[in-house]
Amino acid sequence: MNNLIKYYRSPNPVLWNGRLSDPSSLNQYWHEVIKFYHDGLEHLKSERLNSDFGILGYACDEGVKRNNGRQGAVNGPKAIREQLSKLSAHVSEKIVTDDGDIVAHENNIELN
Repeated sequence: MNNLIKYYRSPNPVLWNGRLSDPSSLNQYWHEVIKFYHDGLEHLKSERLNSDFGILGYACDEGVKRNNGRQGAVNGPKAIREQLSKLSAHVSEKIVTDDGDIVAHENNIELN
């Protein structure tokens, strides 16, 4: 896991925003319920995670580029978070975390 650190980017809470829900409502928006861990990959090593569901992005265009595809996947995790944050979250019984992104370090998608 230590050699993965160069491929890891911490979660960015700025991506999670939107209007505030009514305090008396049971439904909240994703940006109001998402949790963040800022300890790098340490919480993922634990056998007992403090999360029921985690979002881990893969921000990379290298595979698409190698296959002559249309690039843009590198922006996917950011775009998904920005759009998801505005939706109603019906997960009041669950703990959901943003676990950051894995990135292609120097366009290397093969782990060394």
